[in-house]
Amino acid sequence: MTAKTPDNQDDKEALKLQVTTADDITILSALLQDALIRYDNIHYDKAAGELVIIADRYCWERKGQNAERVLCGVRIGCVRQLQQQQMNGESADSVFYNLLNIAYSEASHDEATIIFNFSAGAAMRLRIDKIAMAAGDVAPPRPAAITPDHDA
Repeated sequence: MTAKTPDNQDDKEALKLQVTTADDITILSALLQDALIRYDNIHYDKAAGELVIIADRYCWERKGQNAERVLCGVRIGCVRQLQQQQMNGESADSVFYNLLNIAYSEASHDEATIIFNFSAGAAMRLRIDKIAMAAGDVAPPRPAAITPDHDA
C-alpha cells in the first residue's frame, strides 16, 4: 500500500491507497485524522460523480519520529449527491476545516453514505453507489508546526 514520494526527493514512503471496503475507509479515516482541508481544495464534479480533495494531513504513521505533515489527494468516485453542513465557500481562500473522521454506512448493496466529520459541526455527506476511493501523498513531507493532542 505504499510507494516512494512522487518526485523521489525523499526516501520516506508516501501514502498510496485504493479504498474499496468499509474496513479500508476506517484505515483512511485514521490516516486523515486531523487533516486540514481548505474549502477551495474541495472539488465536486456532479456530472462525473467525482469528489476530489487536497488535504494537509498529519503523518500519524510516523509516530515517534519528527512530526510531519504532507499534502494528500483523495478521490471519491460513484458519488450521486454531495451535501454540506456548516461549510461556506464565501471566503474559500481562508477557510480551513479540521477533519475528525470519515464515517461509512450502507443502506443497500448499491447505495451507501460516506460522511466527512469536521470540527465545529461542519460535515460533508456523500451518497455513493459503491466504495471507489483512492488516496495518495502528492508532495514530500515537511515539518509540522504542532502535533495534534487528543488528550487535552
